[in-house]
Amino acid sequence: MFKKLALRNVRRSIGDYFVYIFTMVFIVSLMFSFNSMIFDDKLKIIIEEPSFIAAMIGVATFFIVIIFIWLINYMIRFIFEKRSQEFSIYSLIGFKKNKIIKIFFIENISLGIISFILGVIIGVFIQQMLYILLYSFLDMEYKFAFNIKIENLFLTFGIFFISYIIGLYRTGRKIRKLDILNMMNLERKGEEKRNSNKTWRSVFFYLAIIFFVVFYSLLFLGKINIINIWILTFGFILSMYFLYMGISSFLVKYLKRGGRKIWKGSNIFLLRQFSSKIRTMEFTLGTLAVIFSVALIGSSCGFMINELQKRYVEEKFVFDIGIYNKNPEYDFTEQINKIKDTIEISDVHEYKIYKNGKDQFNQICLENFPGAYEEAYFKYDTYMKLSDYNYLRNMLGYAEINLNDDEYYIHIKEQLDNYIESFKNIEVNISNKKVRLAGYKTEPFQQGGFNGADYIIVVSDKIIENLTPYYSLVMVSSDEKDLNKLKKLEEPEIKTDDEWDEYEKEYYEGRGLGSEMILSGGLKGRAVKEVEISQMKGFVSFVIFPLLYIGIVYSIVALAILSTQQLSEFNKYKYSYNLLNKLGMNSKELKKIIFKQIGYYYSLPFITSVLISGGLIIYLSDNFIYYTGLKIPVISFFLGSLLIYGGIYILYFIATYISSKRNIIYK
Repeated sequence: MFKKLALRNVRRSIGDYFVYIFTMVFIVSLMFSFNSMIFDDKLKIIIEEPSFIAAMIGVATFFIVIIFIWLINYMIRFIFEKRSQEFSIYSLIGFKKNKIIKIFFIENISLGIISFILGVIIGVFIQQMLYILLYSFLDMEYKFAFNIKIENLFLTFGIFFISYIIGLYRTGRKIRKLDILNMMNLERKGEEKRNSNKTWRSVFFYLAIIFFVVFYSLLFLGKINIINIWILTFGFILSMYFLYMGISSFLVKYLKRGGRKIWKGSNIFLLRQFSSKIRTMEFTLGTLAVIFSVALIGSSCGFMINELQKRYVEEKFVFDIGIYNKNPEYDFTEQINKIKDTIEISDVHEYKIYKNGKDQFNQICLENFPGAYEEAYFKYDTYMKLSDYNYLRNMLGYAEINLNDDEYYIHIKEQLDNYIESFKNIEVNISNKKVRLAGYKTEPFQQGGFNGADYIIVVSDKIIENLTPYYSLVMVSSDEKDLNKLKKLEEPEIKTDDEWDEYEKEYYEGRGLGSEMILSGGLKGRAVKEVEISQMKGFVSFVIFPLLYIGIVYSIVALAILSTQQLSEFNKYKYSYNLLNKLGMNSKELKKIIFKQIGYYYSLPFITSVLISGGLIIYLSDNFIYYTGLKIPVISFFLGSLLIYGGIYILYFIATYISSKRNIIYK
């Protein structure tokens, strides 16, 4: 009997709480598809540190588990509250509390099993889409193949099962404390809150606004430090809840003051419904706003990293192979022969970088370049011979330049060309001969520790004879794309810790790597372009994808709760809308009010999170652009996030509106 009753209730719950079931299925499918990357042998080859994949997915899974436990706990309690009168009737006709709990748990475990099975089935197909996207991002070909590994299945089941048990356990403890009277009144608890609305609580609204003003003032003035960041972060989250604790009372005060707009059309009905709904859900709405903020911030950071990889790496490593040695008289013959024995090359050029024992240009960079710091540059200004410069430009397909003996060119990174004015009136004194600026170039030129750091000064071959050789380089052109062959050319043959210490001294000490603080590649004495790009794309992929994973899951969890809350109150809405219909409103007018009511309810947490997190994202974007020098609109990362999550938001809103309209209005 109990099992039949539980199974009947399962069928009913699937219909009543379809959005919740759909969300659980979607989360399981995402878990399965993302976890599969941990056990993929091909990806382990692409990423030299397989533990990095596991670490990033593990971090993402940690945040997913937290929100998943919260979702399960919230929804189970919510479903129980909505069915509390049904369970109290069970109790009145003789069902013991343990039996009621057993029925309820059988229902929820059944829903969990159904969700898990469907999630894995759908996850197999989402896995294919994820891999197609990932491999296209890595510029690699992916062949369609089902990859269902038992380890992944057990891992996904373990995460899901533990999360589900914790959610059920927490709810079970609360249910056991309820008696028949409590169960009968459980659903009416929100009514009591609705009637106990106190206008003094609007002070929380003003406190939250004041805090956000203070927070962003400190943020943009650069007054946030390691000491106050934790207090301000706690205050930031707390103020999100304060905002909703005060909004309801704020609206009530507004309604009591009256006014023309309140009595216009259906405003009084909508505002009353809206304020009472906020009052009963202030904690939930605050949590949802925090969730949306986390999703927006996480995905925006993902877009920042993606933009860095997309527009920056290929500029940093423009020569197919570059080799550095701090000894200006170093003989590269052995290394060049090794390259020729491993791959076919089309061109090779060996040359020196020079110094004049001064740091005049370094100081200009430190004073003017964003993010510049002393260790970013070589100890002395770096110079290049005109003939070497033109040879390298030919290798890259650039046009040659001409210089007189009393002129110099400066080649700087493209993202720093806004600061070229700093060099316009600078004259260089070389052996008592003044050399003036003739022009500048900004094409990609491998200036992160090879051809200078951020800049290189080009002078005529005659003038450079008066300078001292600083360090030596060799650049190689090749059409080779085989990563396995190219990797053999990049990694140094180091076997002991002592050898590694010597290697670090040889290639790290005294070497400038440029002012970019987010990306520093080519630390090794050599850089193979295809290998560097492949590794960077792999690294960035396994940072971006987990961030998007977290953001999407957090968003759909929040939207599932919003939708379920709305759809669960059909009976109350039916009574209100039937009354409005009897008062003379037609079907078209009622649909318009339903649209507005759901729109108000949906827009509040989203607009709040957009306004509050938007400032933080713009601040992060501004600093990111400042320190990388990328020339893109500050707001672009934020708009990208809004496009993704706004789209998901609209889909859930439309689904909720259609379901509400169909269930409330019959004609």
